[in-house]
Amino acid sequence: MTGVIGVERVDEHEDGSATYQFHLDDNCAKLLQEEGLKLVLYCAAAKLDIQVVYDFIEDHIRYMSDEIRPMTDEERQRSKEREKANSMQCVSCGGPSSSDFCSFCLEEE
Repeated sequence: MTGVIGVERVDEHEDGSATYQFHLDDNCAKLLQEEGLKLVLYCAAAKLDIQVVYDFIEDHIRYMSDEIRPMTDEERQRSKEREKANSMQCVSCGGPSSSDFCSFCLEEE
């Protein structure tokens, strides 16, 4: 089962970031909902904050692109913030969290 996803609009901002607007057919929207929920449940079972998964993917992209360069000050600061955030624990489930509650437990309340 596949779906169609397309970029409808891209707004580029002065700071170099961009905002994207996508079009999804009904099948694609359903698949994305299922995969999103699956990701949340896997992270909860592993007691991982979802940000850990995103950080892993970003690191993997850098590794696969053979991009060997010094980190910028901004990247270094974000890395330090992630390390600090990942050392915190959710007061509800005890899993890693960037605040008192992990994203999964916040969704549950």
